[in-house]
Amino acid sequence: MIDWLQRFYDTYKFEVHEGLFFSGFVMFGVVVKTIRALQKGTKLSFAWFFSESLISFFIALFVYAVVDQFFQLKPLFTYAICALLGSMSTIVNKKLEELLETAFDSAKSGISDLFKALVEKIKPKKS
Repeated sequence: MIDWLQRFYDTYKFEVHEGLFFSGFVMFGVVVKTIRALQKGTKLSFAWFFSESLISFFIALFVYAVVDQFFQLKPLFTYAICALLGSMSTIVNKKLEELLETAFDSAKSGISDLFKALVEKIKPKKS
């Protein structure tokens, strides 16, 4: 087992280091987020910390994919951006929620207007 791990590490040394740096930076962002939440009076629990860590990790992973693909910055700077946006995942989540709410309200009013127009078109005219 140890031999397999050693061969894996030797083969993917760069990727392992990148993954550890990325995870470390994201966890620093989660710690910053936790400190902010404690200052605001949030009751801290393991479930809260785990869910925030998971959300922050996926947002940071998405940011990493975009920033690394399109901007090709230095890795540590990219990780810092990922940690920053991962720590602001609550803000991103709220903005996404507002965007979806607006989109659904617009679709709802559009469908309502469409049905009203169809009913008016189908309704027999009184003479």
